[in-house]
Amino acid sequence: MTKRAQKRPHTHTPLTLPYRCTVSVCIAVCGGILLLLLLTAVAYSQPDPTVLARPMALIALYVSSLAGGYMATKKSEHPILASLITGCGIVLIQLMLSFVPWGKSAATLAPLLSIGLYATVVASSVFGGWLNTKRLNKRGSRHNKRRR
Repeated sequence: MTKRAQKRPHTHTPLTLPYRCTVSVCIAVCGGILLLLLLTAVAYSQPDPTVLARPMALIALYVSSLAGGYMATKKSEHPILASLITGCGIVLIQLMLSFVPWGKSAATLAPLLSIGLYATVVASSVFGGWLNTKRLNKRGSRHNKRRR
């Protein structure tokens, strides 16, 4: 054992699944807010920003959901389950925010379209988790080949 390993014993305990998912949902929501502000600035630089309002909001939602699913699988024992729970957490926050009376909205979506958009958020999160799982598997297989 090296002197450095003796000075710093390995005391890291693995994070539990609910804690990891909660942290990744918080990261996804905060990142989504920042991305939405950035995309709002881009939309307002255009001559007609109302045309870009919904696409930019959906881009921010799906990219932040993808990042949340990616972060949830980092060093996780059950990566796809962690990203699925993270996507469901993001949808749950969306649903809770939809009950806040922000004012009267002129845009209403059909119920099936709304369910499809929520399902796409969960699918985006699971896809982000799958991307990270695929990357981790490649790294592990390459490392195992070198050891032989």
